[in-house]
Amino acid sequence: MIALLVVGFVLLVTFAVYEWKFSPYPIMPRRIANRALICACIIDFFYFFSYYVNGIYQGSWVYVVTDWSDRDYTFWLNTINTSICTFGIVAGLVQRYLHRYKAPQLFGLIIRVVGMAMSFAATYRPYTALLVISPILVGYVWWISLTMSS
Repeated sequence: MIALLVVGFVLLVTFAVYEWKFSPYPIMPRRIANRALICACIIDFFYFFSYYVNGIYQGSWVYVVTDWSDRDYTFWLNTINTSICTFGIVAGLVQRYLHRYKAPQLFGLIIRVVGMAMSFAATYRPYTALLVISPILVGYVWWISLTMSS
């Protein structure tokens, strides 16, 4: 595992140096790497990182604290993926017809805060409604990040 990480990091650095210094036709020209793009990438990194901080162990925690059947638990695990796929289609249509990105991102941020607050509230009282609605809201917001950052 350590060798895999080391080789991956070395290859990533080698690729970046080659693209930056030696490539005749780089994947991303230097003129594209402006402050707005770099800030958007940093924000997007922390955005996805914030979900996985609690999302990694949330599945096993829900399995322990609820008395759901294996079927219901599997449905719950697939809730966020289904939500992302469903709202991805909606996001494409919204982006296509509105040609706006700031208002949907602001709206999405508000909904994400509500969804994450519901997720954290479920740690004190694991009601089924809280456990089901929070991944739907987080998945609903995820399409905004995926669509607007591309």
